[in-house]
Amino acid sequence: MQALIMLVMTLLTISPQPHLAQHIPAANQGRVDLIRVIPIQDPFFIQGLELSQDGDLYLGTGHYGESQVGTFDFQAGQFIPMQDLPEAYFGEGISIREDALWQLTWKEGIVLKRSLTDLGRVDQFEYSGEGWGLAYDPDRDLFWMSDGSSSLYQQDPEAFTRLNDLQVTWQGRPVTQLNELEYANQALYANIWYDHHIIKIDPETGQVQLIYDLDPILQDIPITPAQAQEMDALNGIAHIEADRFYLTGKNFPFLLEVHLRDN
Repeated sequence: MQALIMLVMTLLTISPQPHLAQHIPAANQGRVDLIRVIPIQDPFFIQGLELSQDGDLYLGTGHYGESQVGTFDFQAGQFIPMQDLPEAYFGEGISIREDALWQLTWKEGIVLKRSLTDLGRVDQFEYSGEGWGLAYDPDRDLFWMSDGSSSLYQQDPEAFTRLNDLQVTWQGRPVTQLNELEYANQALYANIWYDHHIIKIDPETGQVQLIYDLDPILQDIPITPAQAQEMDALNGIAHIEADRFYLTGKNFPFLLEVHLRDN
């Protein structure tokens, strides 16, 4: 088992930001409690994860010529594609506002607005820079978008124009490579590219409030060497209710249901 753990960690090429890997004060250590592990058949390159009010789990995948959006069948453990993106688009983060799902593209500067009924495209808008993660904030009625930097951007919920930006910091230093986002409990939760921490961010100040370490859980999940070789970075956060979330990653053979507790 120890050998398999080392293989997993090597193949995932995890390189956490040095200041996040250092000692985290107890007051800033979030606790991750595993509820269940849900197998995924034929893992996919996850780029976005979002749970609707009706309990449907939506997924967006990436890669040029392969990007899709669809739902997850919990019983079968399978991704059910519903719409393909144009071959020139690399799908990124997704989020839901009212009766529409919004889907970013990586370098194309296009966000697609889709009907929740069949995920067909009903509109699209342009934005500047890259698109990585996306989260709808109902308290402010706006979207938060990441681009892999330490900045999070507020986007208008109708035309997706830029409203403002927020610098994310931990102990006074910027936290870069912000990726998949989720807004819940009056806070922003973020994956960091090639890092097994999830951070909880104050949306008013940009300061990291809590850091959740997923390593202990990931190291205890039995997977095969072949599965480990295919796995990439953590890249999926979907809020269920209260402190319950679904988490997954690119080409992960499982979906996690967890509690992200304050301490």
